[in-house]
Amino acid sequence: MKICLAASGGGHLRQLAQLKPFYEKHDSFLVTQQTPLGLSLSKEMRTHFVSDIALGKIKRNPKEWIVFARNLLQCYRILRDEKPDLILSTGAGLTFNLLWLSRIYSMRSIFVESIAHVYTPTATGRTMMNRVDAYIVQWEDLHLLYPHSIFAGPITATEESQPERTQEETFVTVGTHGPFLRLVEEVERLASEGKIPRPLVIQHPGEVSAPHADRVFEDCSADEFEDQLTRSNLVITHAGTGSIFSALEAGCKTIALPRLSKHNEHYDDHQTEILKKLMELGALLGSDNVEDLESLLVESKKFRQKNIRYDSSVIVEKVETLVRTWFPEE
Repeated sequence: MKICLAASGGGHLRQLAQLKPFYEKHDSFLVTQQTPLGLSLSKEMRTHFVSDIALGKIKRNPKEWIVFARNLLQCYRILRDEKPDLILSTGAGLTFNLLWLSRIYSMRSIFVESIAHVYTPTATGRTMMNRVDAYIVQWEDLHLLYPHSIFAGPITATEESQPERTQEETFVTVGTHGPFLRLVEEVERLASEGKIPRPLVIQHPGEVSAPHADRVFEDCSADEFEDQLTRSNLVITHAGTGSIFSALEAGCKTIALPRLSKHNEHYDDHQTEILKKLMELGALLGSDNVEDLESLLVESKKFRQKNIRYDSSVIVEKVETLVRTWFPEE
């Protein structure tokens, strides 16, 4: 069986990579955008890089239709040439046309909703949930809202706290989505007042003035990012799932502040959903206001964050069950 794996960058692609126990058993290829993680995965499997689509921006920015058309042509050519039996997608906009075209080509399709969406579906999920063959959600709140969905909850929280780390670095990361100047400017202000533990390392996709940081870089490979986390005690990040879960899995004390649509930092406020849920679980500290960072830094000194576990095998089992039903010879 040939499988088309499809995901935009960041947390979407990271989640797709966690389903490797399923797709490594088959002839699989990847469709994604050119990010550090995408480049890393391209060394392991055949990969097609395509244009990403910001569905939430299309109504406000007509130029996005040009990107949409380019992506549509790219996806058409990929499916025409590869002819997969199944499309497995974790979203988001980049995968819209692949999923839409799958019905025309009579290909089976599975859409795994983003773990960042706890209470509302993504734009792609909302559009495709009745078009794909299976719509999998990762939070019970969303499953209750859409009973026809398939629930696979990979998150478990334990009463044990994360052990204190001996590392000293503070790592500020805002992922690859774009600039997050409000956060970096607040970090710089607090650093100038000596209120952030040093050494201070900042990752920010774009030029930024941070003279009080010990190191600033725009991007890095997936391996370099993981290595940076091993040297860090405290991580201050946007509320993107890729950055958050990487920090938590590395055992770092984590403070998250979401990008907000009203500041044109994202096309919607889905980052507030995952932040709220993880704060309820006691996994991290956070706030909707970057101005609260100073108080969060004070609180972090005594905060004992709970240990949460992400078990991708829950989703793998659901996918494998569906595949056995559709392709019994496999």
